[in-house]
Amino acid sequence: MTSDRTALSRQRRASEPPSRPSRPSRYPQLTLGCRVDAQSRPLIETALRPLPMLASETAEFWLRFGPDTDNGGFHGRLGRRGEPLEPATKGVIQQAQHLWTWSSWYERREPTERVRQAADSCYAFLVDHFLDPNDGEFVMHTSATGEVVTPDKLLYSQAFAIYALATYASVFGVARAEDIALRCFDSIERRAHDSAHGGYDVSAESCWMSPGTQKETSTHTHLMEALTTLYAVTRDERIGVRLAELADLCATRLLQPAGYLHEEFLSDWTPHGSPLVCYGLDLETAWLLVDAELTLGQPRAHVIAAATRMACHAAKYGFDGEQGGFFEEGIPHGPVTGWEKLWWVQFDALPGLWWTYRLTGETLYLERLLKTLDWLQSGQRDPEFGEWYWGVRRDGNRGENGDVKGELWKAAYHNVRSLLLTEDWIRVALAQAPLQ
Repeated sequence: MTSDRTALSRQRRASEPPSRPSRPSRYPQLTLGCRVDAQSRPLIETALRPLPMLASETAEFWLRFGPDTDNGGFHGRLGRRGEPLEPATKGVIQQAQHLWTWSSWYERREPTERVRQAADSCYAFLVDHFLDPNDGEFVMHTSATGEVVTPDKLLYSQAFAIYALATYASVFGVARAEDIALRCFDSIERRAHDSAHGGYDVSAESCWMSPGTQKETSTHTHLMEALTTLYAVTRDERIGVRLAELADLCATRLLQPAGYLHEEFLSDWTPHGSPLVCYGLDLETAWLLVDAELTLGQPRAHVIAAATRMACHAAKYGFDGEQGGFFEEGIPHGPVTGWEKLWWVQFDALPGLWWTYRLTGETLYLERLLKTLDWLQSGQRDPEFGEWYWGVRRDGNRGENGDVKGELWKAAYHNVRSLLLTEDWIRVALAQAPLQ
């Protein structure tokens, strides 16, 4: 069956429309932020040291156990040892995250046939089973073999599909993937963009939101992430305009005077619901804002200031000063209320803290980056079977998701993305400040 799928993958590549040349890295020289000095260099070099090994070990786990060689894509659920589990439902977010991961891993670390096959398989499963040809958007869930289980089309899901397809198109020069991403963007623009107040209306999407919510933060930050890559790939002026709008909204509407990102809003961006800060989301959004502004080409001062402010707030109030790492959530400028340490929060803290250091010049954030890396290796990592536990409670026990390694909301994406980008950004910064 594996050899049959490899042959099908090669046939698919041969039958795709003419390829466009793959594009170079978006910004090989980073000019934003402080320069490495004698005080910060030892901390930076210490932070750099474990990143390649951690990324490689994570990639090996997923490339060994993740691919569904019978049905395509990646397994919907993996146990602690990497064994496939039931229910085997596959999610568009999960499969798109794997597509981004293996496209990026191929581009940045391992341009081998096995990684190409992993990316091709995710691409094929995504467009063959999740894509609705009627409107160009993607359904939420399928069975392991690809039958639609949940036909809902969340904006949050479309963001990950666009992000992954644009990356795959760029890395491998697949024109059809870029066209599908653009068509999906056009569809969500028509049905959900708010021309009066900016942003996108999610009032028809119940999902995890509270009643009455009309706009939601995670949807907007991940749409911004998606359009950052889509704009870098296409240089389509419409995408650039919308990307600039989303970055501005993050800086001026999502960010509150207290320095945190509110989660839910009414259509005019009036905050809806109780104040609550998700430390990982704020750290993630900070570096996504930097990425967006660098891609647009002329970073705006108010957006960079907003990114710095939200990151500093999260780094101050969400950090575990005793063991390292970050808790889940809390009251703005107040106590932690969600004490579990989630794997994705720890990983998104790495690039978040890196850019907080770059934007402030304060080595405090390098020290917290180092302590977060220490926590990841000593408290979040599975020393026996590899990969990372979903969540760890204050008493050291695993959280409610137990020792599951792969699930609809847990893929290789957060881990590999943060390790890849943080390492690459550090290497660029060190290269720009050679030893005297």
